[in-house]
Amino acid sequence: MPCSGSPCRSPSGPRAFPTCRSHGLPGTWLALGWLGLLGSCVAYLLYYYLINAWGATRATIVTYVFPIIGLFLGVAVLREPLTAQLVAGTLLIVTGIATATRAPAART
Repeated sequence: MPCSGSPCRSPSGPRAFPTCRSHGLPGTWLALGWLGLLGSCVAYLLYYYLINAWGATRATIVTYVFPIIGLFLGVAVLREPLTAQLVAGTLLIVTGIATATRAPAART
């Protein structure tokens, strides 16, 4: 059983977790580097750019799009079923995003 966490690195790790071993395959290190570079570094740079361009309130709304992207990727890549509840939830999210980002009504 592969394990990647503090139990393997602790002084009693090898004795307490005899089946715990760390795999040093090149693909593992490539995936870790890719995640660290793209998933963290570039994502934070883009997020701070959005905060600067849109403002903090509107930039946080971007996080509400993630479940929709995950839903569409699940349907397209993993061939998960698209149910009425998922479509209704997506419509609720899109409606909330549209409501939160619309321009305020002009005061007369």
